[in-house]
Amino acid sequence: VTARRTAGAFDLDNVTGDVVIRHADGTESFTPLGEPDTVENPKPGEIIYADTTGVLTRHWNHRDAHRTRVTEDSTHVAFILETLHATRDGDLLKVAADELEGLLAPHAEQTAVHYLSPAQPQAA
Repeated sequence: VTARRTAGAFDLDNVTGDVVIRHADGTESFTPLGEPDTVENPKPGEIIYADTTGVLTRHWNHRDAHRTRVTEDSTHVAFILETLHATRDGDLLKVAADELEGLLAPHAEQTAVHYLSPAQPQAA
């Protein structure tokens, strides 16, 4: 994707429960992508994506978890694009989402784009 937005992906078949974006309390466990024997604890206050099992990404969407990594066998994937400055970068985010959807559509049975914000905190 050429719009240079922070991006990540989850294999949704390995996600348990809902995905939430929240501040870490410091007790959560995180296993970094490619390091299945490493366990880290996010710092209290750090922004994480988490499910009921543990941390999916740290530092917003900067470091992905090994457990939910996307592989060639993944068939149910969520791609996450984000910006901290929606009023400034919202158009770039839309361009990136449209480009990603266009790249995925020929290889996917179904695609959908959802925009989350404080006013719209959940995907339908």
